[in-house]
Amino acid sequence: MQKIIFITVCVLTAFILSCGNSGTGQPCVTAFDCTDGQVCSDGMCIDGNPSSSTSEEDVNGGDDVSDGNSELPDAGNDVHDGEKNDSDNPTDTPETPDAPDTPNDSDAENPETPDTPNDSDAENPETPDTPNDDDADTPETPDTPNDNDSTEPVSDSDIVSDNDTEPVSDFDNMNDNDTEPVSDFDNMNDNDAEPVSDFDNINDNDAEIIDDSDSETNEDDPYADWDTSPDDEVCPYVMNECINPITDFGCLPAMASEFPDHCDGLDNDCDGKVDEGCYCEVGQTQPCFKGKPNQRNVGICQDGIQTCAVGSDGKTGTWGDCTGGISPKQDVCDNADNDCNGCIDDGLCCNPPVNCSYDIGSAIPFTDKIINGNQIYDTSHLFNDAATAHWEWTLTKGPCDIVLNKTSFTTKGATTEAGLAGAGAASTIVSGTGLSWFKVNFQLSGSYTLHLKVTRTNGEVYECEWILRVVSDGLRIELCWDTTGAHLSGGRDLDLHLGKNGATEDVYGTCNDYTGWTEDTACSYLNCRNDDWDVSGWGYADTASGKNPRLDIDNIHDVGKPENINVDNPNNGDTFRVLVRLFPWSTISDSSEQYGGDVNTHPVVNVYCGGTLKATYGVSPQYILKNEDDSWKVVEIKWVGGVGSDECQLTPNLGIVSGNVPFYDNW
Repeated sequence: MQKIIFITVCVLTAFILSCGNSGTGQPCVTAFDCTDGQVCSDGMCIDGNPSSSTSEEDVNGGDDVSDGNSELPDAGNDVHDGEKNDSDNPTDTPETPDAPDTPNDSDAENPETPDTPNDSDAENPETPDTPNDDDADTPETPDTPNDNDSTEPVSDSDIVSDNDTEPVSDFDNMNDNDTEPVSDFDNMNDNDAEPVSDFDNINDNDAEIIDDSDSETNEDDPYADWDTSPDDEVCPYVMNECINPITDFGCLPAMASEFPDHCDGLDNDCDGKVDEGCYCEVGQTQPCFKGKPNQRNVGICQDGIQTCAVGSDGKTGTWGDCTGGISPKQDVCDNADNDCNGCIDDGLCCNPPVNCSYDIGSAIPFTDKIINGNQIYDTSHLFNDAATAHWEWTLTKGPCDIVLNKTSFTTKGATTEAGLAGAGAASTIVSGTGLSWFKVNFQLSGSYTLHLKVTRTNGEVYECEWILRVVSDGLRIELCWDTTGAHLSGGRDLDLHLGKNGATEDVYGTCNDYTGWTEDTACSYLNCRNDDWDVSGWGYADTASGKNPRLDIDNIHDVGKPENINVDNPNNGDTFRVLVRLFPWSTISDSSEQYGGDVNTHPVVNVYCGGTLKATYGVSPQYILKNEDDSWKVVEIKWVGGVGSDECQLTPNLGIVSGNVPFYDNW
C-alpha cells in the first residue's frame, strides 16, 4: 500500500512540475511547441536571452514596435511576443526565424513560399497557373488547347479549335469559330470576316482588296491577273515544272512620270503604261513592250510600236499607247511560255497537240510568205485530224492599211502546199476545213499580228499567236493617203519623191530654172521605176530586188494602193530628203481623168530603216494637201552604219508649200 501511494505521489509531482516549469529541454519543431518566453533551438525549447540595449532597430522589419529591446528575426504566427499588434508583455523575447510556410494554408502571412497549382486561396503573387483549372486567378499563363474556361486574358494566343472567346489581338490560324478582329492575318479556309488588309494566299471566302498580294490572283497587276496555282489533279503525263523561273521582273516603285531617267520603251513601274511623261519628237516611233521589263522578248512576249503624237498643249510631243506586240497572258497547254516567266506550261498537267513556240520567221515585201500549219498542230500525230479540223488564219492590218481603209496584202489557204499556187485575195482572214497551209504576200513593211485557231470536230480549240515582221534591208519610204482612186470619183494622185544630198541638183538655165525634185537626179515616178529607170549620180549597184534606188509602186488612180521607194544599200553618212507632191490634175490630157474640184487629202509617210519603223508622219497632227502642186517637205534622213544597219537619224521639216514644188536646196 505504501508502495502504491509512493508511485501515485511521484506521478502527480511529475505532472505538476511538467505543467508549471519552463519546459526547458522539451523537444520542439517551432516556437509553438514551447512555453511563453521560450524559443525553439536545435529541436529543443530553451529560455530566451533578453537584450541589454536600450533601443532597437528591427533588422527584418517584422511587425514589431520600439520596445527598448533588439530582437532576432520575428517568428511568424505568434501573438504574444511583444511585437507590433500583438498582446504579449512589454519585454520582447528574441525569437528565431520562422520556418518556411507550406502550401495550401490559410494564413495571411507575407512573404510566402511559391504557391502550388489548383489551390483556392487568394494569395498574391501566385505561381504560374497550370491548364484546366477553374480558379479565377489573375494573371494567368497562356492558355493551352481545348479548355473550357473563360478566364483567358486579352493576350490569349492559343492556336487550336477551342471554343473560347478570343480577343482583338487573336492571331490564330485554324478553323475555329471565333470572331477574329480587323488585324486577323490567318491563311486558312475559315469563315471569319477578314479586313481590307487581308493578305492571305488561299481561296477563302474573305473579301480581298485590289492590292492583294497572294500568289493565286494579282488584281493590281496589269500583266498577271489570272490564277497561277498549279494543277492539283492526278497527272497522267509528266507535270510541267518550272525549274528556273524569272523571280525579279525589274519593276520599280510607282512613279507619276518616267521622265527623264526611264524613257526607254518599257513600263518600268509596271502600271500598264509605257514611258508616260516622256517627251518625244512628233511622228517619231519606237519599239515598246507592254509587260514587265524583264519579260521583254521572253517566251511569246514581243515588242509593239509606240508613236509620238502632239500633246495636250498642241506643240509638245508625248508618247501614245503601245500598240501591237504580244503581252504576257495566262499559261495554257500549248508548248509555249505564255506568261513570259521563262518556263513553258509550268504547273500544268497536259500533253498539248499544238506547238505555239514554233518560229514562223519574217517576211519580205513582194515575196510570198508560206507557213505550214502541220509543223504547228498535231506534229506527233496524236489525233491525225488536220484534214478534218477547221483552220482559221487571221492577220491584222498594217499602218497604211488603216489609213487606206483597205488590205494591201493578199492571203490564201490550202490543204497542200501545191494548192497555194496562184494569186491570193486582199483579205485579213483565211478559214476552212483542212487549210493547214497559209500564204501571204505583203506590199508594205511593218509588224503584223498573225493568229491561228484550230477547231477539232469534237469542239476542242487550240490557238497560237505571233508577230510577223515584214522587213527589207536599207531605207524604205512608204506613202499612203485617204483619197486614192479615180479623179472623177473624188480620188487624188499623190507622188512620192526622194532626193539624195550631193546628187539631186536644181537646174538653173538662161530661160528657166528647174527644181531638182522633178529631174533625173531625184527618184520619182518620172525616172525610178524598175521598168523605166534613169537615176544618175547616186552610185549604188543593183540588188536582187532590182534597181537601186527604185519606186516599187506608182499609184495614179487605184483605190487603196500606196507608193514606196527603196534604197537597198545606203552608205554610212548618206543623207536623203522626202517630198510629197499633189499632182496637177489640169495637166492630164484625158478628160476622164481630170477632176475640177478641190478635195482635202491627208497623206501619211512611214520611214523604215533596216526593217524597223522609225517614224510615222501625218497621223497626229494631220497635214492637208488640196491645191495643184501643193508640196509637203517631210523629213531629212541620215543613214548610220553600213549594209544591214537599222540606224538612221531623222530631222523632220513637215512644211507645206502651197501650189508650188520648191527647189531642192530650198529645204
